[in-house]
Amino acid sequence: MSALMSVRSPIATWTWLLDHDVDADGLDVGAPIALTVADTLEKSGLLVLDHVDVEWHSLTTGLVRSRTRIRAPFRETPEEFAADIWKSRPAGHPDAIPSYLHMRGRGYWVTPADTLREEPDICSATLAVYDSATMLSVGVHHDIWSPRDFRGRPHPEVSERNAPRLEKALRDLETALGARLDADEPDEATAYAEPCGYGVVLTVEAEEAGGDR
Repeated sequence: MSALMSVRSPIATWTWLLDHDVDADGLDVGAPIALTVADTLEKSGLLVLDHVDVEWHSLTTGLVRSRTRIRAPFRETPEEFAADIWKSRPAGHPDAIPSYLHMRGRGYWVTPADTLREEPDICSATLAVYDSATMLSVGVHHDIWSPRDFRGRPHPEVSERNAPRLEKALRDLETALGARLDADEPDEATAYAEPCGYGVVLTVEAEEAGGDR
């Protein structure tokens, strides 16, 4: 079996656009969605949250370079989670509002021997909370979803055990969010792969796209 390979940025993503009242506060809407996403992906074994990095936007100066970090565990209410985020607002930017919540942690993949192996960044999620629609993007970072690895070497015994887990997690998210993915408008391909339904199709070898992490 080839070594498990991953990259820092997602190789494929799936995006939900979740409308809400135009007058609603983006974080008030986004906080319960974030906790729902975290709970759903944790149950699938794809993302056990370690932290949420908060990206900020100043109403006077634009993008704030400094991100803040909220650490796990997240066994709290959406209101408490939102309050923790506001408390982390960067000093010197009293007018800044949260724009993106970047959810990162570890997950588990299944080996050909049917054992679970922990690995960072099996899956990640990003939630945009500043607009009239809350946008959720879920991404994967490894080559375990495809019958071949990043170097083109076959590993069907890996994808057979992990691709169905990804499909189930995405379908579970559809149910939890009450919103289906738009099959007619999938996310764009990256340098590594493209989403195809609830799965991943590799498009290039990792060496050609800059190497593995």
